[in-house]
Amino acid sequence: MLIKWIVCTVPERNKEDFAQAQSQWKKLRYIDGFIGQIGGWSSQDKSQAGILTFWKDRDSYQFFMEHVHDKIFNQSGQGDTYDNITIEILENNWDISDFYLTNELQHTTYLHILQGEVIQGDKLGNYQAWGGLIPAENNSMGIVISFDKDERLKENYLTEALQNRDELIFPINQEWKVV
Repeated sequence: MLIKWIVCTVPERNKEDFAQAQSQWKKLRYIDGFIGQIGGWSSQDKSQAGILTFWKDRDSYQFFMEHVHDKIFNQSGQGDTYDNITIEILENNWDISDFYLTNELQHTTYLHILQGEVIQGDKLGNYQAWGGLIPAENNSMGIVISFDKDERLKENYLTEALQNRDELIFPINQEWKVV
């Protein structure tokens, strides 16, 4: 499974245009290998939009990037709406069904992301579970993803595997949800 984590910094004057452009990504549901996408505005920093996208594998994602992405991006005009964008590509061998993941994406109302350095001595392999610690490409950083019904983060033993961590909370914007 491939996960794409996107954070955009959007000036207040462009937030409505950004949101409108983000809703145009619903075309993703027709791309082979696409599983789902959720996102919203950060509770802590109202200028940040976070979008989390799930793909079956890297090949599906690469096909999308090479043949579809630019068309949707250019037609939406989204590139003119933000000042900064950061993108992380994460891969994991989770053995979960698309049905289960899609169900989680459909029913979640808050996305919690914990990002931080993996504590020395922790083996990432011990945390390869759904909602678990996902190594970033540099493998010294990790991300814990949690889907929740309220703004409070569920107690999660995985949070102890990260140091110098940031907790990001995103109420889900239903217009940005693609499942």
